[in-house]
Amino acid sequence: MSYNGAMSKENLEHYLQVEQRPFDEAPLTDVDLMAFAALIYAEFERFPLTFDEAASTPIGDMPRYGTPWEYVEHDCHPKGMLPFIEALFANPRFTGISLQRFRCIVDEERGVQFGAGCFPLPDGRVIVAYRGTNTLLVGWQENIDLIWQVEGPGEAEALRYFEDAAAAYPDASFIVCGHSKGGGLADHVAVYAPNELLPRIERVVTFDGPPSFRLGDINCPEFGDLDDIILARYDQLPFPLQRYIFPSMVALMLERRDPSVFTYTEAVDSRTHNLCSVHIVDGRIATRTPSAEELQTGMLTSRWVQLMSLDLRCFISTFIVGACRAANTSINLDNLKPLIAVLWRGFLAASPAAKIKAMRLIGYLLKANGPDAPLIYSK
Repeated sequence: MSYNGAMSKENLEHYLQVEQRPFDEAPLTDVDLMAFAALIYAEFERFPLTFDEAASTPIGDMPRYGTPWEYVEHDCHPKGMLPFIEALFANPRFTGISLQRFRCIVDEERGVQFGAGCFPLPDGRVIVAYRGTNTLLVGWQENIDLIWQVEGPGEAEALRYFEDAAAAYPDASFIVCGHSKGGGLADHVAVYAPNELLPRIERVVTFDGPPSFRLGDINCPEFGDLDDIILARYDQLPFPLQRYIFPSMVALMLERRDPSVFTYTEAVDSRTHNLCSVHIVDGRIATRTPSAEELQTGMLTSRWVQLMSLDLRCFISTFIVGACRAANTSINLDNLKPLIAVLWRGFLAASPAAKIKAMRLIGYLLKANGPDAPLIYSK
């Protein structure tokens, strides 16, 4: 069945059940990019003989190597991802598109959890999709570490991957996308890709992913004027950079500097970080105007981080990851109550010096939400 404009507020799964025309009849949309950003979360690494950098596997052939559940079992939202994967595997719009150059790196010693793949389109363009964080704690450690790193190991891998893809497809133009941390990696590529490769990037689209700012200022002078350099780079990009923000707890922690650079989406039935919760209206991502209260809340984390010294930024990463390891659990920001309980137990078990630092961070959080909150840079 072809898409006929009758679709009301539905999600990604319903879009895939309805829009089944080939890409030469119905051009690529941001909803399609959202589907590729979701697909790259699939656990292709469970089938290493089929999915590696030398392989080219059509999406329609993927059910031959594993059940849909095997592809999503360890996703942060497996029950939400399962119907999406089932619909995608059966959709003729996507079944002929191949996953190529799949790369997966999990290295606890380096603190990196990375995944990416290329999806060549019939018209010669190539989609590069970056994976976000899954249930592995090392991925969350990598996320938190970014507040004290100039370039995280996953960001370095993302840039290396894009450069390798550009060499592998010398005549192609690229659309770069990703969700959550994957969106942050796509943003990093936009900022740091070599100048000679910029003309080959057609667009960069991120879904609930952070920009590349590090929020360094007088409290953390080690970053120097890095944020100003990044801001100037954004202004000079020769291609569009589209950022979608979902109505989720994660999104409220991602907004940095000027919130007007984001496009805010609607959710179908829950305020989650899951790609499958986004409203699709008439084949397009449904957008909205955020409230002033939401914008204020969205900048809270940015104001908080700006108050931290480099030492406190390193401490918060060590403290959170250490508490989660001691509790043998990971992090799910869509359900904060278990995380708060884990952190409280970690606080009670901490040394006196660590408790002092933790209390200082709590004080900074209260200040960040008060009338004397620091100003956030804007364009």
